Amino acid sequence: MHDRNGRILAPGDPVTVRASFDSAGSRYHRAHGTVVSFGTKRVLIRITRGSSDYIDGSEVRILPGDLEYGHHGTPRIDDQMAEAMLGIRRVPVSEAAKLAVEAGIITGYQAEGLIRLWHEHTEPQRPDVSG
Repeated sequence: MHDRNGRILAPGDPVTVRASFDSAGSRYHRAHGTVVSFGTKRVLIRITRGSSDYIDGSEVRILPGDLEYGHHGTPRIDDQMAEAMLGIRRVPVSEAAKLAVEAGIITGYQAEGLIRLWHEHTEPQRPDVSG
């Protein structure tokens, strides 16, 4: 079977669901998966990274025209929200440092240090994985 761009799919291939709004696969739009097998009309894929944790690992049948070879884009809404919140936390300090330099209160070097310190402080917490 061919994906939406005409590329031949094979079991084990990485795919991204690109379903239209009215398609049966729209629930999985932008999800990343792996081709498992082929039916007469649909492709069975295992979702490896969906828009939410609850669909990860599920197997779904998707029309081949709703699939694109490879993993494209960021599928998780949670990841996008985390990036937006990180920006919200970082912008005020960056803007304040810029204004302080323009007003002559601090030097550009001091502003860079302040911004770097704030970025380190607001760095997203990663779980400690060992073993």
